Amino acid sequence: MDARFRRWLIRVLIGLGGVVGVLLVSPLLLVIVDAILTVDWGRLTEIGQSYTGVSAILSAVALVGVTLSIRLQAKQTALMQQQTVRELQFDMLRMAAADPALAPVTGAALPEGDESHEAFKLHVFQSQFFRYLEYGYLVGEYSDQNLENLLVRELFPVPSNRAWWSRVRTYWIPANSTGKKRRFIDVVERAYAATETRPSAE
Repeated sequence: MDARFRRWLIRVLIGLGGVVGVLLVSPLLLVIVDAILTVDWGRLTEIGQSYTGVSAILSAVALVGVTLSIRLQAKQTALMQQQTVRELQFDMLRMAAADPALAPVTGAALPEGDESHEAFKLHVFQSQFFRYLEYGYLVGEYSDQNLENLLVRELFPVPSNRAWWSRVRTYWIPANSTGKKRRFIDVVERAYAATETRPSAE
């Protein structure tokens, strides 16, 4: 969930809470008014009936707020679950990077003709670094422009990074990816295409 949307949602929920609080204490306010002033309660009753529509609107707004809150919690839970899976994957890759005998189990897409353990360790680091970028993008730490600038100016001008992405891109672009995951891939692909014809530098 985008950080700006989350802040907006929090403000909306706080506002709704304030409105509901005022509605709850309004009977006490009427008692105070009755004790202080001489009030025509018949007239006030007629006026109060006009609040029925307002009450229905507030109830609908409150329901929308609760629905958005539940949706936000569900997305945060899903993101935490994904992060847990990534951490488990990273632990296994770290074990394989430390022990060459475990490397073949990962099925890493290494450079053709170079299956050395050094190449595998570089592949692991590149994979994890891009996962870090993906997670940072999903939680709002990187905007589209910031991410693209980083990729175009610093990462993809390095031939080994560009070669790595050319090998793994099919694994990073699932057919059913949607939302910010899809947009992350779109930014990476755009940056990759923009640096293909640039002079490379190690």
